[in-house]
Amino acid sequence: MKNTTIALDKFYRLRNSFAFFQTGKSFNFLKIYLLLFLVCSANLYSQTTSTLLPNNSTSWNVPCGVTSITVEVWGAGGAGGVATGNTAIAGGGSGGGYVRATYAVTPNTTINYSIGSGGSGADGASTAAKNGGASWFYNSATLSAVGGIGAANATANNGFGAGANAPTTGNVGGTPFSTYGGNGAAALNLTVDTSGGGGSSAGTTAAGNANGINGGVAPANGYAGANGRNTTNGSNNDGLVGGIGAGGSGGRANNGTNRPGGNGGAGQIRVTYTIGDVPASSLAYGSNVWNVYGWNGGDISGGSGAWSAEYRGYYVNSNLNFNATTHWAANASPSAASGWIGCSVDASDSSFSAKRQGFPCGLYRIDVVRNDDLAELYVNDVLVWTRADWSGEGATPPENLNAWQGTLGPNDRVEFRVSEGPGDWYGQIAFTIVAPTAPTVAGPPSNVICSGSSATLNASGSNVSTDTSTLWFQGATCPTIGFIHEFQTFPYSTIQTTVNSVNAGILNVTSANINPADASFSMENIFPSITPSVQRYISMRYRVVSGTAIMTEVYFKKGALALAEDKVVRGNLISDGSWHVLSIDMGVNSNWNNTGGNITGWRFDYTTGANVRMEIDYIVLASAPVMENTAANDS
Repeated sequence: MKNTTIALDKFYRLRNSFAFFQTGKSFNFLKIYLLLFLVCSANLYSQTTSTLLPNNSTSWNVPCGVTSITVEVWGAGGAGGVATGNTAIAGGGSGGGYVRATYAVTPNTTINYSIGSGGSGADGASTAAKNGGASWFYNSATLSAVGGIGAANATANNGFGAGANAPTTGNVGGTPFSTYGGNGAAALNLTVDTSGGGGSSAGTTAAGNANGINGGVAPANGYAGANGRNTTNGSNNDGLVGGIGAGGSGGRANNGTNRPGGNGGAGQIRVTYTIGDVPASSLAYGSNVWNVYGWNGGDISGGSGAWSAEYRGYYVNSNLNFNATTHWAANASPSAASGWIGCSVDASDSSFSAKRQGFPCGLYRIDVVRNDDLAELYVNDVLVWTRADWSGEGATPPENLNAWQGTLGPNDRVEFRVSEGPGDWYGQIAFTIVAPTAPTVAGPPSNVICSGSSATLNASGSNVSTDTSTLWFQGATCPTIGFIHEFQTFPYSTIQTTVNSVNAGILNVTSANINPADASFSMENIFPSITPSVQRYISMRYRVVSGTAIMTEVYFKKGALALAEDKVVRGNLISDGSWHVLSIDMGVNSNWNNTGGNITGWRFDYTTGANVRMEIDYIVLASAPVMENTAANDS
């Protein structure tokens, strides 16, 4: 009979972080190592918006995040002439002016404006009423575009009316553009009597003068004048309305009934601005910092648009613990915090949300120290705690100790949010790292196991996480880990492989239906350096779901040297549908060293079999092999 002595050494792994626990034969000491991976990202954007100001208003509020605006102003167009009497044909009105300028502005301020009305082509309208109104922004002395001129009426005595000439002065401001509209056309005594078309509005290129029946062609960034009328439109015709800022066409009468001219087009103001340095949406989590967002929606119960209505802006807080009142007074609001970007948040009936992704790996307890009013705590988008009223104002200790406990790491997300009604704000959470406790390890009655026998090793009682699995290593001490991948993700390229799924830390793959398949993962550059004489055991936990897997081949990469048969080690696989651990001693190959180039990784041919479906739990490189473990739960 041959006896074997073993030591009960154990390596625990968490799905989102790693913790190593070593237990000796007397199970009375513990070592913990936490590995932290930092992932940094930014999610800021700038959005350019153009808005047309409404004609029925006289003021505009500068939006949040806007510090510069470009304003374009069009004056209104002049009206076409009225045709009065038997056989009277009128000319067209002229277009209004255009100005453009850029101004620095302050968010949430109000700016006055006025949009000119188009000239009236109605019968009996005064000369002044025929002219288009000026449009202005700020005031008429700062940025103003002149209105177009209305055409004179045509009567039976003069028969054919003249078109109106556009003004050539009257604009105020306008850098780099201050231009004037096109002329209206005179009525024409042709085979078919024709009323004059209206002149175009002004724009950023030369305005279009009307030509007979044809309205002025729109310039760049401008609008066309109205076309004139003739007998193809009937024996008596009203003039047509001009485009924005453009002249109306003349009326046409030939039976003694007066025909109005077309009204000039109303003016217009367009404001273009960029909202800068605001997250693409309030859904973005800060990377290892808190993104703190504010809304004007909210109330004591989380209604009235809490966390959705009237988003106002954000700031960034780099502390791990979050306390609202260290950043703004209880009777103020989030917009009072240093570094706030955006517009003001109301002190009552509003809400905030603090979002963070990325924490030093560890086991945490989150305490909600105080809240006022409704508060909610989310971990990885799951609501884990809420309280519908205020609590903890000055309470010692806090009323909501241990609102949540669990492991957090670089990819985990936490959101703490509060909706406030009347009165003061409070919102505070604290993170406490909880010392992990070693599980109780139960082994065989003695440390001697007869050859050909088996033993059961059990671990229970750790407070680390319910999502904990174990790797049992051979040897009297904890191993030195050179590399481990647990397939929470799959970042590698493949050869002759279909990746079916990556789920809950298990990779499911199928090799190509060719023989030999040599299905592999390209992992040639997975670590900067190792000590090959120490870290020499590659272990893979696997299960062959279908097919015959045959063997695994590991072609290791040394510096600039190509993969070759002199740098490969192989191990046989078991294809019985159960979980197994394959451990390969890379040291059996004399080239497993850093001579001639450091070892940086390998091409991992997980199976040489064709059409083999496998599940892989982990691949680890360590100073000791992992012991065989067929338990489905990896415990």
